[in-house]
Amino acid sequence: MLKVYVCVGSCCYTKGAYCIKKIFKDLIEKYNLEDQVELKSSLCLSHCTEGVSAKVDDTYENTFIEDLFPENAEERFEEFVLNKLLVRV
Repeated sequence: MLKVYVCVGSCCYTKGAYCIKKIFKDLIEKYNLEDQVELKSSLCLSHCTEGVSAKVDDTYENTFIEDLFPENAEERFEEFVLNKLLVRV
């Protein structure tokens, strides 16, 4: 199971963390990934520069997604989550 953590710390919260989380949730449903991806909230991930930060947790490595905004959330999801799932297959 691939775990995706969206930061909901105060900095990311004010930048729209719950909107990002909703977009990711909708994409997980759109791609029927409920049995492959677990979406979680996290306190500060220490990667908040411009936008919301997230972490894709894998057994072997963590991948941080920085500068997330509602406008690029779908693209970033495809790049960091879908691509990681394809590599694992």
